[in-house]
Amino acid sequence: MVIDAADLAPPELRSDEPVSGKWWLRRDVQAWGAPKGMILMTGRAAGPGSTGHEGVTPAERFVPYRVPPLVVNPKASGWHRIHVGLYHQPDDPPARLLARLSKEPYPEYLQTPQHTQGQVAEVCWKAADLTGSQIIFEQPPAPLPHPGYGWVGGITHLRLAPLTDAEVAAGRKEIELPPTRQRLFGMLDYTDEVFWWGSAETEEDIRAIAYRHRQAGFGRIYWRCFGTHLDNSLAVPEAAPRWTEADEQRWCQRQNSKSGWMPYIHLEKKFDPLKVAVEYGRNNDCEVHAWVRFTNFNREPRANFWHEHPEFYAQMLATETDPKTGKRTPVKPYRRTPYPRVMSLAYPEVRDFYLKFFKQIASTGTKGIMIDLLRHPPIAGYEPIVAEAFQKKYGSEMEARDVYHDPLIQEHLSQYLRLFLVELRKAVGPEMEISVRCSGPSKYALRGKEWVAEGLIDTLVDGNWYSGNGPRATIEETIAAAGTRGKAMAVAESSDVDPQKGWKKRDGHLSAEAILALAKHYSGRGVARFGLYESTIFTWRPDLRRAVREAGWSYEPEKR
Repeated sequence: MVIDAADLAPPELRSDEPVSGKWWLRRDVQAWGAPKGMILMTGRAAGPGSTGHEGVTPAERFVPYRVPPLVVNPKASGWHRIHVGLYHQPDDPPARLLARLSKEPYPEYLQTPQHTQGQVAEVCWKAADLTGSQIIFEQPPAPLPHPGYGWVGGITHLRLAPLTDAEVAAGRKEIELPPTRQRLFGMLDYTDEVFWWGSAETEEDIRAIAYRHRQAGFGRIYWRCFGTHLDNSLAVPEAAPRWTEADEQRWCQRQNSKSGWMPYIHLEKKFDPLKVAVEYGRNNDCEVHAWVRFTNFNREPRANFWHEHPEFYAQMLATETDPKTGKRTPVKPYRRTPYPRVMSLAYPEVRDFYLKFFKQIASTGTKGIMIDLLRHPPIAGYEPIVAEAFQKKYGSEMEARDVYHDPLIQEHLSQYLRLFLVELRKAVGPEMEISVRCSGPSKYALRGKEWVAEGLIDTLVDGNWYSGNGPRATIEETIAAAGTRGKAMAVAESSDVDPQKGWKKRDGHLSAEAILALAKHYSGRGVARFGLYESTIFTWRPDLRRAVREAGWSYEPEKR
């Protein structure tokens, strides 16, 4: 059964020209290879626009209005494989739609494969029992800075292929979720999900985000709730964002956008997104843990504490390039400069600040919190309080050493991280799973083996920091450090690699091939879970969702 573009929308919902609030039926795309030369579009973008100062995708690249959902009654019964002809737009933002069956609570994304050639492609969405079901297509809302705008997307046709009994069994397996403990985990960047790439206004929008991750095959979600301020609650004044109407106007002018961070912040006044996600996950077999970027005050809006206490910023040394070696060396006499991206954990006041909002995070009911040390280390710098203590302890200048990689400095800084972990464990109790993401168990002041043995850390997540996206070179060390008391996990970044060519970097997001190869590499060797960074990316395309689920079905957690 094939339903052409002209038959997908009733006359009252479509127009032969781009019109606000109606789908645009184009009849001039024979050259694209569209069936009958037609495509039903959400609208037309105005043009390339001018990218904002911080990389906001211009409003001109979206449709300046929203169109109503399309409800298609295929009048089909039994199992079918659902194929959708989609518009392909490789540039930022790629063309995208949402789709669901009427019996499903929330929609999933539909997007063409990243290396599609041409402007249309038929995509296999999924296999499903269509008995009594309608198919609903929707236009995703544009990113939060562009209220009232919608995503560019298009449908050329809907093709429903009936399945034989043997094919039904395979289709069921394809959409069925693996056992929870085998499923991949996703690191969900909440700000990307609801600000840079999309938007959210209600609790249902938050549940839909968690639903899409679950349906993609993720059994655990690490939900980012702190980067530069607490993203899920305003209950901790020190961690709340400082943002005024003047800030909003200034930001919007620089980004060429209608909205800035105000709607994002106001959402926290309505409800706690993390709490909503945790509750949904608990009721739907998908754990939601919190994720805190520990060292990354990289952009506004920033927490009140950051504004009020510049004296607690980490400090770096002024450097110069050695003309003989080409290496950067400290200028003498030493000159310290503030490094505002990091608030130094050497100060008790900073540790207390973190502890306050970690307690709020724990109050959401989450069963775990991840401390992310990789964006951007270190946890402290050459502050006098740190350098003087180093001199007293080791009898040598800290300034002559590399704060990022010197083993003695890492040993020295570890005392500050341990002090925080001791207080954190007291505050959240022994049942809270505390995870740490780092490049192996002993980088950037982490002492994974010792702290797992002490019960301060439960899980070590071996990840990347500008170190390629192939298998982690430190994974065996991480497994050994976790021992029998802790758990070792591994996470891949979102950029693609070629497993057939020694994991060489290649263009695009991590492919289905690479996901399956990486999962196979970690399976059965003591890695409790394998996961994907910026997991929202892997909810956009049906082929990637299938790969995530398939990887879970074949994954052997912890077995060696």
